[in-house]
Amino acid sequence: MAARRVSTPLALLVAAALIGLGIYLNRGGRGTGSELASRSSPSPDSAAGDIDSVTERRRPADTGAPFARLSVSPEKIELGSVPTCGVRRTFEVALANDGDKPLRVDGWVSTCACVAPTVAPGFTIEPGEVYTLPVVAEPWNFGAQSHRLDFRVSGEGLSPNATAGRLRVNYTVEGALRARPAVVTRPDRARNFAVNIDRVSADGAFLPEAYEILGVEPRVAPILPPLEPGHGAINIDFQAIDELAASPSGAELTAFEWTETQDGRRWKSIELTVRTSLEACPEVRVRVRNRGR
Repeated sequence: MAARRVSTPLALLVAAALIGLGIYLNRGGRGTGSELASRSSPSPDSAAGDIDSVTERRRPADTGAPFARLSVSPEKIELGSVPTCGVRRTFEVALANDGDKPLRVDGWVSTCACVAPTVAPGFTIEPGEVYTLPVVAEPWNFGAQSHRLDFRVSGEGLSPNATAGRLRVNYTVEGALRARPAVVTRPDRARNFAVNIDRVSADGAFLPEAYEILGVEPRVAPILPPLEPGHGAINIDFQAIDELAASPSGAELTAFEWTETQDGRRWKSIELTVRTSLEACPEVRVRVRNRGR
């Protein structure tokens, strides 16, 4: 039997109708109830499945373990004036374990190293115990200061590198002399490092008013000749610091801060006291940190 032929105009009309129907369905045309249900219900393996079930699969199993908590009291300290002349400002805060499992304080993160605890991290606070933590605030930058200290903790019920407890410290740095920089980190290769000590106004601006540097204790930083009135400088000698730290007398100096390493005790930092002829600021302190030791 011969194949039935369709005229060209009729074939074009049928093709256009089929194309229109396809576009309608792709754009979400109305179908039967069963068709709508099959399109709106995801398969069990679909990534767009029930969000509650996905959340439950990612949530750690509830083992009944308590969540350790650390509270800081007070949460904010107002120190007022912290002068560049004289001793460092220290204060204490109370860290309390409000949970019922031991809590280890592994460390802390500070917005400025000028505000930091003076003890080594890694101590444990028992449930209900209060730990008195000494903190120091150093006058590194002039003017109003506001720094935050966040504590890193570990314990049962806590995720790795968890943080708990926060301290805010506000103070104002002022003084008649300003060390630049106020803290020195030992260079990789250089034996010496020069620190400028300038006469300044209340806002930290340089004043060309003559004064003298009379000495440095411990004697590990020779005095450099002034470049102009109001300017002074010392030249820190790291080899001299190493030799002092290795000597019997150096081991007893309170200016040193020590750390224990696999090779024995090493000096971590030393605080230099710079004596001056300026009545408004007879002493300036410069902190020197040891690198990689």
